[in-house]
Amino acid sequence: MHNQQANELLQTVDELSMVSLDLALYLDTHPQDEAALEAYFKYNDMLRAAKKEYQKYCGPLTVSHADPNEQWVWAMTPFPWQKECD
Repeated sequence: MHNQQANELLQTVDELSMVSLDLALYLDTHPQDEAALEAYFKYNDMLRAAKKEYQKYCGPLTVSHADPNEQWVWAMTPFPWQKECD
């Protein structure tokens, strides 16, 4: 994966994270809004897929996504915004 593609995918992860968080906050005050709930699940699924795709080529985004046997190794390599992906 080229660096530009990795950056675009990371941008997608950021955007979907924002949408998911916004919808979650909205649902805190409007729990009966079924359209918002459906949108939340849709964007959350899209976010999960984007994270999985990014991590496939570029490694974990956070320690919670790191290999459980090597959780701290992830912090010894460049962070997602500092490196090119394989």
